[in-house]
Amino acid sequence: MPSPSKILLNQVSKDVVKAHLKVKETELDTCMKKYLDICEGAQFKAELLFVEKDDVAKGIVEVISEKGVKKLVMGTILAGG
Repeated sequence: MPSPSKILLNQVSKDVVKAHLKVKETELDTCMKKYLDICEGAQFKAELLFVEKDDVAKGIVEVISEKGVKKLVMGTILAGG
């Protein structure tokens, strides 16, 4: 599958974009689960959340407020690469 950083998104079908994003989401999930294992081993309480919002900043603020977050580790998938 071509990398979206090498082609324009409007040059491929929505299915190709969705498939690429799914691969990236899986990669991010794998990475974050490793981090959760480290936290658990160090007896830190950690939780993995995936949040999709049009306004990223508002989404982050909402989760921090709702969950009472003290420390935050984030990852991202960019649709364009």
